Amino acid sequence: MGLFDFITKLLGGFSEADHQQNRKPRKWEKPVSGEPDVSIRYRNAKGEEKTFEGWQSSMEQKKNHLNLLVAPEKKRIALNVDKILNPEVLQSVAKSH
Repeated sequence: MGLFDFITKLLGGFSEADHQQNRKPRKWEKPVSGEPDVSIRYRNAKGEEKTFEGWQSSMEQKKNHLNLLVAPEKKRIALNVDKILNPEVLQSVAKSH
């Protein structure tokens, strides 16, 4: 616990650590298994077209970004939804704000 968290608790507030413990896990924080089941085509800031293979069960949209786990490392990436070249993949994603 840092000094800020200590003072916040002392004054009766919630610390960042409390907030982290009380929130529900994000879809991309949960483990995935099996083969990737979604393919996302994306144009990056350099104008290069990339394809990411990931797990649909890990996809979560927050504001203008899509978070998901991608193969093979099962690492989270965040993609700007305006740069996704096959936006139909977003239809199954529930937005969280």
